[in-house]
Amino acid sequence: MNENQPPIEQTEAAQQAVAAPEVETREQVSLKTFLLLCVLWLPLAIFIWFALRSVIAYPLTRLAHWGLDWWLPGVIESTRQKFHYFEFTAVVPLPPGMVAEAGQIPAVDGSSNVLLFTYGLAVFWGLAMATPDNREFSLARRLRICLYGWLILIPVQAFSVVIDVGKILFIDLGQAGLQMAAQHNVNLEVIAYFSQLTRLVVPTLSALIIWAIFHRGFIEHVRFDTPLDGEPSAVPPGPSRTEQES
Repeated sequence: MNENQPPIEQTEAAQQAVAAPEVETREQVSLKTFLLLCVLWLPLAIFIWFALRSVIAYPLTRLAHWGLDWWLPGVIESTRQKFHYFEFTAVVPLPPGMVAEAGQIPAVDGSSNVLLFTYGLAVFWGLAMATPDNREFSLARRLRICLYGWLILIPVQAFSVVIDVGKILFIDLGQAGLQMAAQHNVNLEVIAYFSQLTRLVVPTLSALIIWAIFHRGFIEHVRFDTPLDGEPSAVPPGPSRTEQES
């Protein structure tokens, strides 16, 4: 046996001593990198979201039109999109004592700002691009996640637009809106509650939930302080060979 060869116990102890700081350093760097990348990616994601506002609003206006026709048949006469606005013309009841002239239809024009319900998409894009994983940086993979998240958020955002149109028709119109609400058995308190919810809570909450679904591994890494898949893990110190033989 070579006398210059270090004992096995010392070699194993040295490897353990090196592995533990390396894991600790990686864990610290990964979290710090995530926070730094969020600061860098979120402004860019907001810029792209605003630049694509007409594209983002297009599927929402189509789904919102279908949803309104199902919910309020015969009320919405026409819809159109102007940049990020969902514009519509609705047939409303005449105030008491007024009679429509021949050939005239009592209607009102309104619009809903789609951006009020889609800013969560920018949050999701920024988080998805900033989240580290156990693989090398893959732009194509992260762009796919951004696309999938966008598609999942579309129905939620379209529902928010439908609720906003309902608020405009049943609450903002005053007496005519109250008459329509009575005709369609609409609870104004529910409309007001969902209107606030879809503006203040749903955009961000839905984006965070979908981001968490796509990045469960990273969340477990941060929560339980465990290395991501593919990162080295520290080997717990065990009994030396001398102790085992004794």
